[in-house]
Amino acid sequence: MTRRGPAVRPLSAILIGLVFAASCSSADSSSVDGSSAPEAADPSASTSTSSTTSTASSEPSSTALEEQVADLVVCPDVAFPEAEPASSTGWDLDGDGATDEVLTFNVEGVWSLGVRFQAGGSALVEIPDADPFTDVRSIGAVDLSDDRILEVAMALGGGAYTQSIGFIAFRNCALVRLMFENETPASFLTGASVANALGIFCSAGVVEQFEFTLADETAEDGGPMFEGSFQSYQLIDDRFVAGASNESTLSEDELAAIDLLACGGLAL
Repeated sequence: MTRRGPAVRPLSAILIGLVFAASCSSADSSSVDGSSAPEAADPSASTSTSSTTSTASSEPSSTALEEQVADLVVCPDVAFPEAEPASSTGWDLDGDGATDEVLTFNVEGVWSLGVRFQAGGSALVEIPDADPFTDVRSIGAVDLSDDRILEVAMALGGGAYTQSIGFIAFRNCALVRLMFENETPASFLTGASVANALGIFCSAGVVEQFEFTLADETAEDGGPMFEGSFQSYQLIDDRFVAGASNESTLSEDELAAIDLLACGGLAL
């Protein structure tokens, strides 16, 4: 017969026993001096309180909701021309994250642009310098003013190989045509032919117009050269103010490598 040694109690069991003994001793001493032991907390009550607190903190208060509604500005409605829209596109022009409907109208040769906002209301502006015989349309939207609010880019018409581009901004429930500092409507040209190239660059608060024409001189390889300049305009208070103008001479390959419309993804 094989004899078994005494059972070895696990250390965890010993510790549990010591803790239990200590608690019993504390309870007995409380009974001796006449004081009663504290009652155990009700687990269901604790759970209910915690759940209520969590729910209250995760839901916005009525005051917070009222403040959000008060901050939401809804523009009034304006009358649009009765004519059918010539074009319809969509961009977020008021910065609320929703796509607004952008429409163009031609009434007896006078173009206008209207916007219906998803948040409610509408706005309309005339574009008197647009070509009455060309389809005026929105070609995109770009943040020229660097305020995280988009400006609408409009194709306004042009010549045989050029296209004129203007910009319209949303300001205080109204559409405003961006102007040059001499108070004429701002427009920029893009396009190219065998002897000419025009285009625009856009960055935060700046538009740069460049124009090059075929020069008399030729490159070392016998290819044509083009002479021209880069003229910058800074957008200040909805006015394009002329800045530096840099003259340059480019080869045919160098000119061909330049994007004629490098402006926030705009496309004709």
